[in-house]
Amino acid sequence: MNKERVKKNTTLQKQRVSTRSHTIRSGYRPRTIHAVGLGGGRGLMHVTFPAFRELGWTSTLSVTTFGTGGSSLMIKELLEPFFGYTFSVGNLAAAYTQALERPEVELVFGHRIDWDDRRRLFDIVEDRIESLNKAKQIPAISRALFNRLCRIAKTIDHDLQTGRFGPTLNLYGHSIQNLVLLWHLLRFGVFRSRNQVHSPSLGRALAALQKFFGLRSPHILPVSVEPGVLVARYSHAISSRIARETKIPSLYWSKSKRTIIGEYYIDILNAASPIQDFSIVHPGTPLERRTRQPSVYPAVRNALRQAKIIVAGGGSFYTSILANLAVGGVLDELLLRQDVPRILILNPYHLNQTVSHRLHDFTQRVETLARRVVSDTAKEQHGGRIAFKNLFSDVIINDATATRKESKEGRRILYAMNAKKSGEARGPIPLTREEKQRIRASGVFLHSGHFVGITPKDVKAPRGDVFHIAGYKPTNIARVFHKIAQRFES
Repeated sequence: MNKERVKKNTTLQKQRVSTRSHTIRSGYRPRTIHAVGLGGGRGLMHVTFPAFRELGWTSTLSVTTFGTGGSSLMIKELLEPFFGYTFSVGNLAAAYTQALERPEVELVFGHRIDWDDRRRLFDIVEDRIESLNKAKQIPAISRALFNRLCRIAKTIDHDLQTGRFGPTLNLYGHSIQNLVLLWHLLRFGVFRSRNQVHSPSLGRALAALQKFFGLRSPHILPVSVEPGVLVARYSHAISSRIARETKIPSLYWSKSKRTIIGEYYIDILNAASPIQDFSIVHPGTPLERRTRQPSVYPAVRNALRQAKIIVAGGGSFYTSILANLAVGGVLDELLLRQDVPRILILNPYHLNQTVSHRLHDFTQRVETLARRVVSDTAKEQHGGRIAFKNLFSDVIINDATATRKESKEGRRILYAMNAKKSGEARGPIPLTREEKQRIRASGVFLHSGHFVGITPKDVKAPRGDVFHIAGYKPTNIARVFHKIAQRFES
């Protein structure tokens, strides 16, 4: 009896290959697959990249560079009088820190310096490390990174005193990770002339950052380094009450109160009105003319051409996913890669951007964007019309009807919280059988199910963040990635 049990267990172990946190069945053999992820930062680093890592895939991650808030905005306002346009560094810097997946690293690098803190950067860094060391033992790999950070902090303090990089940079209000990234960009002379980024220098600066953080994979790149600002147009005018509560300056509104400018303001606006149109325009272009889009960064274009799997998503639909797809050249590359999986991850629970959106609304927004930004040459190759199935082969979406029983109370609280913000009781709309059949009939593979966990504990989190309330589980996403990759291999 015992021999039969041992034989049975041995057979099961051969049929399963354990990765970091889950088991994938059906005889999976880890092999080198290079994947490309397109996103904004947080969703990309907490959903898509962990799934890549669990599967043992190498990856290149493309993050948006059109931020208009926080430390990124202050850096842009400081440098632009001297160098003209400078791309936003916030998402790029956060991606490097989060790629290590070490809480102690995020606590140090993500620390934002208080306005009343007048100490040197070296003293601030040393104090943060010491407080962590008292609380718990810091792993050796993080200790080596912190030692490199202390050396750079000393150099930054010296450069600030001597004014080596031109404009006098203040530490106050900035995160440590943004300062480290900015120091690398200025050190390698990325911003040499007005309104122009020196691409070879940027490549060397990013390579130095990879070495500083000790990263072999992923390779983190900006989706574009050209001027661009996000523009969202809503189906009807935003109410004056919501406009007052959000405290968005009138400079970023259109006269009709239907159009808003800037990634930060689109992200914080909790409007009952759904977004009807979205685009990226040159900062000096009138809103009525949307013909000038920033071009994709050449290294991202090359990565898309060499990828074995391409994933867009894991974060906000407009300010993360479409902010990548709207860059000139990205959708053109997707149209050329019909031989590899092209996956779109949708999160209908990010209610401040996708309120009242059905699956058809998501696919329609992508098609509308494609008609505007895809080149004429690419359109001619597909008969003059770009359909959603030409851009993406698979869609991963959480189905509210498939959520578990323990999530019902969490969904109820989520709806109530959204109703308080938007003025209407609106929540994620469950997928219907007709919607599933329609998209599958179009030739796109749909993967719907319980990919999101919502509990009252998550909803009452101190940050009150929608992502933490309804965040995708990377383990489940990795299983779907593996299934899709196997389908294309066969």
